[in-house]
Order: sequence, then C-alpha cells, then structure tokens
Amino acid sequence: MGGQMSRWRKKRTGRENTPSLPAEITRIAPQKRRNDRYSLYHEDRFLIGVSRESLTEFELKEGEILTEDQYKSILLTEERRAAKEYLIRLLARRDHSRNELETKALKKGFDREMISPALEQLENSGYLNEEEFAEKYACDQLRFHQWGPLKIRNGLIRKGVTSATVDKVLSKLSDDWELEKICVDLAVKRKRHFSREEEKRKRRDKVAAYLLRKGFTYEIIQRTLPEIIRKLNAD
Repeated sequence: MGGQMSRWRKKRTGRENTPSLPAEITRIAPQKRRNDRYSLYHEDRFLIGVSRESLTEFELKEGEILTEDQYKSILLTEERRAAKEYLIRLLARRDHSRNELETKALKKGFDREMISPALEQLENSGYLNEEEFAEKYACDQLRFHQWGPLKIRNGLIRKGVTSATVDKVLSKLSDDWELEKICVDLAVKRKRHFSREEEKRKRRDKVAAYLLRKGFTYEIIQRTLPEIIRKLNAD
C-alpha cells in the first residue's frame, strides 16, 4: 500500500497515517449511522471502522491484538469492497461505460489499483458489458434524438468506448436502422424553416448541412436529397 493513503481511506479512517500499533481491541461497537459497520477501539482510542464482512473475515474480536500488517490488509480489503459497491450503485442508476465508471470512482477518491479489479469483477459477473452499453446508447440516441451514425460514434468515443467496439456495434445495428427514412423525416419536419430559402441551391445546401450536423454520412445525405427536395417543394 505504500506510505500514502487514498482520499477514500483518509475519509473513512479520519486520519493520514496508521494508528500506533500493535494494540489490543478492547471494544467493538456498531456504528450509529450504519448498522452493518463497526468501530474498533483500544480503550478510548478509535482504531478503525470495518464492515460486517471484514469483522468475520479477519476474525476481529475483543481481546485480539490488531497489528500494523493486519490493519493495512483490512484497509485494502475495505477499499476494494467499497469501490465495487460504489460502481454497482452507479450502474443501478443508469448504464455507464467502463471509462465513465473509472472516472467517477477516481473523483470519489478511490485509487486506480482498487478500481481496475472491481471493474474486472463486474465484467466477469455480467454487471458491466461495454458492447451492450454501446448498443443501448446508440439505439437510444437514434430513437430519441435522431442522431446519425457519425454523431453516435463521436458520443461513444467521448464516453471512452474503444473504436473497435464502436465499429462492431455500428456495423451490427446499421442494417436494422432506417437511416434514409430518418433523414427524409427530419428534413420534412423542418419544411417551414427550409422553405424560407427561396434559392434552390442554397436550400439544398442548408438541408445537407443540417443532416451533417445530426451525424449522417455524406453518402446517405446524397441518396436522400432528391426525395427531400421533392417533398419540400410539394404544396
């Protein structure tokens, strides 16, 4: 663990350094705010707060001697468990990419060496699946915001999803997306806006620029422009 404590450990222990050890555990008391956690004392001196799991795992009892090595092992175990529980709480609220989870856990004060094993455990247990996250994100952006594949790609990359995963997901889903129909519908919904431009070439350019901003490829736009212009010109 080294000489430095993570911000999480400092907050949890309320101290910068290891207490003076070894010391006899003279009292174990449930914490007031969390009945699943316990405070260990030597006489009136607080030693450490632990979870019920750690209490059992390390066989902590009144009369036992808490050593410095044991103290550090307990802190390590507590932080690993807390990091995993924090990540699970984030996933329970909404889907996250692996990178988003790591970033939030770092801001929370967990060390990177605690976060990575927790993320791997979540991936192995199925709580975290980067490809499923990317698929859901892509479908949601298309469905609710009518984003095109380029804008969806950029959004996933910003969330830390790898290019390989993004390519795989977009290739897998693109056959099911009616991208050309979405392009036409988007432009027609803005018929009043585009119709303000009387010059046909400029109107066409404005439609194309709008669809590019929405994230559709140049190829898709070129294929749909004739039908879009026809519908915009219709009475």
